[in-house]
Amino acid sequence: MRIPNFVIKYRLILTAYFTIGLAILVIFIIVRKNSLPTEFAPMDIPVQKISSDHKTSNLLIANRPVDMPELANQPDTIAELRKEIEELKKRKPQTIIKEVAPKQKDLAVIIEKWKPRIAHIYCDFKYRDGDSYLFKSGSGTLFKMSDGSYWIYTNRHVITDYNGYGPNICSASLSGNDDYIFFFSTDTFVSGSGVDWGSLKINIPSEYVKSVANTVNALQCKNKPSIGDGIVVLGYPIIGSISDITATEGIVSGIEGDYYVTSAKIEQGNSGGAAILVKDDCFLGIPTFAQTGNIESLARVLDIKAIYK
Repeated sequence: MRIPNFVIKYRLILTAYFTIGLAILVIFIIVRKNSLPTEFAPMDIPVQKISSDHKTSNLLIANRPVDMPELANQPDTIAELRKEIEELKKRKPQTIIKEVAPKQKDLAVIIEKWKPRIAHIYCDFKYRDGDSYLFKSGSGTLFKMSDGSYWIYTNRHVITDYNGYGPNICSASLSGNDDYIFFFSTDTFVSGSGVDWGSLKINIPSEYVKSVANTVNALQCKNKPSIGDGIVVLGYPIIGSISDITATEGIVSGIEGDYYVTSAKIEQGNSGGAAILVKDDCFLGIPTFAQTGNIESLARVLDIKAIYK
């Protein structure tokens, strides 16, 4: 049987359409595959083993695409942290030393400690006929020398008159003791170098004197003070207490050669006493005189080391 021409023509048209459609489909698949982003490429799926009290099963956990920069850098960060931990393990233990300022001693305790050594000095100056022409009072500090003798350190101007002559007789009393110590002209010594320093030698020391005295080396300051350090001046000023010592506070305001400038009040009478460096509880020097300014007076303290020059 002969196939009609229109059937053959229809089959050829269908075959052509099918071939064209198949070619288009192949081309579309190839183009689509090449245009896919790399992050959607197939990835290895790790297997994590999870155990429980009842059973053990394998759970497949698929990693999702990483779209956060901070998460993408996690492997590098973890590696750096591990490296730092290993370096810390290799380091030797370090000892941290923290300096703590020493607690300053109570001022009342310092005053009570030094008070028995502070002497109240009276000196009488007489003409050859025996009449008195000058009477002076001041303060001093009791010390024991390395040779076992006992002395009272004071200012030169306390135990000399205005022309540099010594007294005929002096007496001294110590806080806590009613006995007077008497000195004659032969017991009086002053500095010949011009430094405002003098001393009275105790020839017959009492048991009380022996009990409260200590050596200069034991009591003097070992370290030089700084400007701003606190001091307390002990003595018997004329305007102070009649029956006890007077304490005045101040700071080291400056340094002038052998003298410390201080804001502590030094009045007539407590010259020759004791200037105590509060922070070290030590004998800084001998209060000497005050220089009056427009606003207030700044006193001077003779460095105890200056008398040995």
